[in-house]
Amino acid sequence: MSTRYNLNRLAYFVATIDEGTITAAAERLGVSKAVVSKQLQLLEADVGVGLLLRNTRNLQPTEAGRALYAKGKAAVLQASDAFESVMERDS
Repeated sequence: MSTRYNLNRLAYFVATIDEGTITAAAERLGVSKAVVSKQLQLLEADVGVGLLLRNTRNLQPTEAGRALYAKGKAAVLQASDAFESVMERDS
């Protein structure tokens, strides 16, 4: 059985950690706060662990969240570089 991972959810997660809030991540990504929040919930369900500790003033990654962020950020950057290299070549 193969698992299909939603890489958009990973990008939303990385943006949330980078920006420090769901609201700032949503602004950066050009989507609503509700979309980012829902995608983060689905990502946590996908991996089966909590990735973020949330309260009204703060958002912190859990230990699992820090581990996913470390590898996920590199994956998101690599994917972005791949798209940009193709677009530059065909421009």
